[in-house]
Amino acid sequence: AAVNAAFPLLELRGLRTHFPVLGGLLQRPVGQVRAVDGVDLAVRSGETLGLVGESGCGKTTLGRTIVRLEAPTEGEILFEGRDIAALGSSEMRPVRRQMQMVFQDPYSSLNPRRTVRRVLTEPYEIHGIGSEAERLDWALELLALVGLRPDQISRFPHEFSGGQRQRIGIARALALRPKLVVCDEPVSALDVSIQAQILNLLLDLQEKFGLTYIFIAHDLAVVEHVSDRVAVMYLGRIVELAPSEILYDHPRHPYTMALLAASPEPEPGTARRRAILEGEVPSAIAPPSGCTFNPRCPYAIDKCRAEAPPLEELTRAHFVRCWRAAEIAAQTAP
Repeated sequence: AAVNAAFPLLELRGLRTHFPVLGGLLQRPVGQVRAVDGVDLAVRSGETLGLVGESGCGKTTLGRTIVRLEAPTEGEILFEGRDIAALGSSEMRPVRRQMQMVFQDPYSSLNPRRTVRRVLTEPYEIHGIGSEAERLDWALELLALVGLRPDQISRFPHEFSGGQRQRIGIARALALRPKLVVCDEPVSALDVSIQAQILNLLLDLQEKFGLTYIFIAHDLAVVEHVSDRVAVMYLGRIVELAPSEILYDHPRHPYTMALLAASPEPEPGTARRRAILEGEVPSAIAPPSGCTFNPRCPYAIDKCRAEAPPLEELTRAHFVRCWRAAEIAAQTAP
């Protein structure tokens, strides 16, 4: 994709999304889940930003907060320079035309009682765009775009395979010609044979319409295939951010190293000599003090347990949230 380096389409500043934990007979707040806990990020127009991490790290909540399906607790969401974090539903409506989401599960994200025609024409109805005949024409165009036949427009979702349903979900997301599409694990529920088809479709559509993607996944190989840059998330925070080839060849955060070590090597006979990740992701209700990764980190020292490290630029365009990143880089250099 042609990336506009000078212009961030989306910028997040100090973004937090916390959910109350209710307890007791009266169901009063007794704590909070810090799903997104202070994210600063800029996404340039035309790029694909991969967002990776284990289940429970906050990546889906971050995606849903960006498109305002979840309300942020604190911070700014600047879309084309305008802060949309506190906009009401009526003010958000025109913004929603510019940002859409492709959901993980093609089975539950489509209404089983609605035909494909209804699914694809609804965005135009909601925004009052076009006549009935025009909406049908546009829906047929969308079907063709994602590789489905015109005669399939009167069918219901249960009549399609998982891959076809995801194509319908992608068509629906593109109906209003958005600038930003958040793809939340769009291939993880699909057979491996279908995954490549959907990924190639997304890349083709990006080239055709100049789309900007935030691509959420836990499969690092998939993210490497589609992303210009990759952000690694752990317990609500970004711990490493770098151009894709740099992050995969020279990971600098112990968590990223462990994730890569756990992913299969595509070339037989090659193996990554990295620390294998142990233990579970700690609770987002009571995250560890200092660096939240310290209980699982083989490099942790007292400072890591006492003070939370900032996200700092270690080398050009390579940001790491780790007190010992430079030291570890020297130790793990080939």
